[in-house]
Amino acid sequence: MILHGTRVGLAGAAVLVVTSGCGVAGTGVQPGAAATVGDATVSSATVDEYATYFCDALDDGALGEVGAVPGAELKQGVAGNLTRRLAAEQFAEDLGITPDDYYQQVAAQAEASLTALSADATAALVEVQSTEAFVSSVALVAGEDALVAEGDTDPGPDAAQERGQALFAEWLADQDVEIDPALGVELDDTGALAQVDGTTSVAASDLALAAATSPVDEAGQPVAAYSDYVASLPASQRCG
Repeated sequence: MILHGTRVGLAGAAVLVVTSGCGVAGTGVQPGAAATVGDATVSSATVDEYATYFCDALDDGALGEVGAVPGAELKQGVAGNLTRRLAAEQFAEDLGITPDDYYQQVAAQAEASLTALSADATAALVEVQSTEAFVSSVALVAGEDALVAEGDTDPGPDAAQERGQALFAEWLADQDVEIDPALGVELDDTGALAQVDGTTSVAASDLALAAATSPVDEAGQPVAAYSDYVASLPASQRCG
């Protein structure tokens, strides 16, 4: 699933297309943790388990015609989304708010599309796939509450969304966020996901370098070099 932007629909796999940015992630996490946000943790075991669910779903065609993706990229997407969701959950808890109906609709839509999977796999995929909707929904509610408190009795969704995203970024700047550098992803200063140069594997071949430099075209579709690179990986290192 390519997740980007605000209030986007669900696509097929947990692949992230993100851009580099200034991160709030630190240089290391505690043993057994893929990421931490304050005192809360995303365990490495959970990331591995969820990535396996996604990989199996891709291999079985349960996510539709998505195409193959590198296993490492899939794991990066899972870890990044779970970290972002954890941050948004804590942000919502601190404010005493819950997501609006939009999030519930997106989560229900995702669950309904995964009836062929086990209950555990479905729950994992829905949690990851609905991350963007969760963050957007929480930001909207936070923004609406803030604007109403300031005297705006009927704030529009665009103004509320913008204000809420700003509040989330401000909140995040005060938190201790750590993501395992080997995963190569972080939360930037807006709370969005960003790739970073920290992975233990380095693209060496011309094909791998081309794929890493420009994995998608202007329409968001994988470029030939990326598809060729994924196809060149051993079966144990790719999904779908």
